[in-house]
Amino acid sequence: NCNQPIAAILDTRNSNLSSVKTRGVDADIDYAFDTAIGEIGLGLRGTYTLDYVTQLTDTAPAYEVVDTLNHPLSLRVAGTVSWARQDWKAYATVNYAGGYRISSTAQLGSIGSWTTVDLNLGYQVTSDNAWFSGTRVYLGAINLFDREPPFVNVAGVFAYDGANATLLGRQLSLQIIKQW
Repeated sequence: NCNQPIAAILDTRNSNLSSVKTRGVDADIDYAFDTAIGEIGLGLRGTYTLDYVTQLTDTAPAYEVVDTLNHPLSLRVAGTVSWARQDWKAYATVNYAGGYRISSTAQLGSIGSWTTVDLNLGYQVTSDNAWFSGTRVYLGAINLFDREPPFVNVAGVFAYDGANATLLGRQLSLQIIKQW
């Protein structure tokens, strides 16, 4: 009612008042070369996060949260080796996530690093038979050695950091692709 004096205005729309300021370095290096046994590829990619500062509002204190539970890690690296010869391809990847603290206070403890290995093998069918021509078969394994994520011993946490690890364990896949 515009005839009455306004006592208050309540705005219930969602607003994003918080902020995140981050600095870091991403790198991705690949190199491939031919050998007598086929083409060999080497790769290294990684992220080094220098800062990850969160602030709930403009007037709230800012907190550095890199390398703490449920936040980005300062170091993530993946190294790859690949091989290709004629119709065959193979890829192996070693994934590394560095250790970190449970919180910004050292009294709560730390969480160990986590290293997993992924493996993929592929074959491209080359045949004069139209039924099989254009068919590719891939066999893959994620977390090949079934490494469990680092244990997190904090009340109210499901014993692992879902932001930086997974509970799924070893995952195997078979993929068949047919082009026509």
